[in-house]
Amino acid sequence: MTGNQTVPIGIAAALRELIDAVDRRAPQLEWACEPRVAKIAAALRVEAARRLEALAGIDLAADRQDSDLVDAVMTDDGGPAPIDLPARGPLG
Repeated sequence: MTGNQTVPIGIAAALRELIDAVDRRAPQLEWACEPRVAKIAAALRVEAARRLEALAGIDLAADRQDSDLVDAVMTDDGGPAPIDLPARGPLG
């Protein structure tokens, strides 16, 4: 990715959350597979940190504006803008 691309803010937050979760992980010594789980968790942390570093040069905040625009467009039904009609009395 180049520096002029944007990435959803949620991706960077998810990568940080993943790294934090792996850092908080307590070894489960009673599990026979713990060495394998620990090795996979460490590799996952390294890959998440690598991807987060790769995103560092990308403008993460710009995506917020794009999301706001998408939300605005998605609420448009494609028809003409509504017009204000005069209020009618009880008989029409």
